[in-house]
Amino acid sequence: IQADGRIRQLFTAGLTPETPLLPVLPAELGPLEEMLRDGSTGPPSARNFISAPIHFREEVLGALYLTGKPGGFTADDDSLVTTLCADAAVTLKNAILYDEVEAQRTRLAQVFESTFDAIVSADGRGNIVAWNRGAERIFGYREREVLGRPLAMLMPERYREAHRTGLARVAATGETRIIGR
Repeated sequence: IQADGRIRQLFTAGLTPETPLLPVLPAELGPLEEMLRDGSTGPPSARNFISAPIHFREEVLGALYLTGKPGGFTADDDSLVTTLCADAAVTLKNAILYDEVEAQRTRLAQVFESTFDAIVSADGRGNIVAWNRGAERIFGYREREVLGRPLAMLMPERYREAHRTGLARVAATGETRIIGR
């Protein structure tokens, strides 16, 4: 604590999932300083303190800091804070992963719609579930005309029975025999 009552640094140490957390606070704390004053007009103080890292596997995502509990923190508080941090880590990581998946989905949709090549996708029953503009141009069908219909409609008649047999084999055994493999 400096002579003017400002906190320069409360604790110093690194953030890792394996070691106890000792937070590094910014030089100017602003509103946090008021929380640490305990209602006094003197310099800020923290009579008790509990913290835990918010980490997912080996990646530290943040930290939870609590201070000033009347009567101090207990082992139950420590357990609760640890549980809250574990839940927060999963929630934060899920949010990060969701954003990444959405960004990838957007990029894939852009490629799907901008390519001149036909992209046609079918489900396990052999029904068309995706159809792009390239497929419209090459096959001559609009998306609304083909979605939900059998992929075999695009094949020459002589290949349709082999296709149906292959779909039945995959459904029964899980064995695939993709041409060109």
